[in-house]
Amino acid sequence: GYASYLAAKPLFDRVREATRQVKPDVVFYTETQGPLFNTCFDLTYSYDEHWLYEALLPLGSTRGYNGLAPAIPRKMNAHETAEWLELRRLALPPETLRVHHADSHDSHEWSGLHMFKREAFGVEGARLLFAFSAFLDGGVMNFAGAENGSEDFYRKVLSLVRSVPALNVGSTCEYLSVPSSNDRVLPLLRRRGADWAIPVLSFSAEPVEADLSLAALHLRPSASYELEEAFTGDRMKGKGAELAHLKLQLPPYAVQLWTVASRNR
Repeated sequence: GYASYLAAKPLFDRVREATRQVKPDVVFYTETQGPLFNTCFDLTYSYDEHWLYEALLPLGSTRGYNGLAPAIPRKMNAHETAEWLELRRLALPPETLRVHHADSHDSHEWSGLHMFKREAFGVEGARLLFAFSAFLDGGVMNFAGAENGSEDFYRKVLSLVRSVPALNVGSTCEYLSVPSSNDRVLPLLRRRGADWAIPVLSFSAEPVEADLSLAALHLRPSASYELEEAFTGDRMKGKGAELAHLKLQLPPYAVQLWTVASRNR
């Protein structure tokens, strides 16, 4: 592995093949990033996303955040984040399966800071980052203790990941299919077969309004639909033509998940 920078790639190709002859369901999980190593590992950490956190949210800690990385050169908005996520998807092999996280044992220990995201970005910011990690395609993990004080929220998010078909493993995630009128609001479109869900994440510290275009859902103009928001239970009823836009008023660092509660064709 030390003979060449990329020598670990063919090494793990052979190791995985040989290991699966003994234990077919073994899983290879790596911290390395990039297209090449996604072809010889089954799962990868989401460390390439962590710089987004400081680019999207104001840092509330005087101790810094990630002592191992240079300062973020500029802030980003939610639309730019969606574009970056889409470019990364295009760069990686289709079979790539990423396990996202806001807090891990490594991120907690970076440069000896011993810091959870709630200490770096506040409780509401940490909840938002956990929801961001959970609602992207792939898996989600959490460093024990990061949920302290927010147990009900974490429990709700994980329950939705398990119970909503469009959020299950095997579903797709589209980052640019639901345009938002507010560039601090990130809507995602999750699909699995005929099921869909729209996670909505606001990276604004102030209340905002957002108009989301649902054209990508191809709602039948004359059919009746009822949309439901999972955290509040709010519902919107109307014909497909009336629901072509989802107009929302969002509190600071809002997290929402919209699904179709019923449809009458």
